Amino acid sequence: MSLIDQEAVQATLEAFEPAILAVVHGAWQEFKQLPLTAPLEFARTRACFVQDIMVRLAKAQFADEPRVRTIIRDETVKFVFDDKVLVRFKKADASGLGSNITTQAIMQFVDQQRELPGIPDVYKVEVLYHLNRLQTQIEHVMVVARDGDRQLWEYAIAGKDTAQAVMFPVVQDDSQRGAKVKIRKPDAANEKKQSE
Repeated sequence: MSLIDQEAVQATLEAFEPAILAVVHGAWQEFKQLPLTAPLEFARTRACFVQDIMVRLAKAQFADEPRVRTIIRDETVKFVFDDKVLVRFKKADASGLGSNITTQAIMQFVDQQRELPGIPDVYKVEVLYHLNRLQTQIEHVMVVARDGDRQLWEYAIAGKDTAQAVMFPVVQDDSQRGAKVKIRKPDAANEKKQSE
């Protein structure tokens, strides 16, 4: 397919959005719980761990879903939804595209003019997770259509209950506030030294 129809992709994936979010956030949470004995030296190592977990969770999540086919080929795993949308899960790079090493398989996937062998007439998109500035948590999950190194469009997948209220303790009276800070005025001798 030469044109990537955002409305068609969105309509196809809409029913699967909770499962997609569960895969992405589940992979991040599982990674954070790994018993690593030392900090990781490179961000790409973390991305590889999360990618591997995402693929495993997605395979399990969609194993019994008749509307989703899993395709394992060229050391990657892709998912076909309703025989219309081909998805691969990735970490977003700084430009908002899937982060990957350029291989023949990747070049074929991101070239919208080329069909993948055995998977004709599908929209090829990436489901990307974006980390916050400190890279401590997932900030948002996007569906991105690209053609080579150019983003065609994107939209966010957001769960229905994405906002969480944080409750802070309420101070009842001044006796529970803790220590009070008293601002000390400089004495006359110090004021004279500072003015000289």
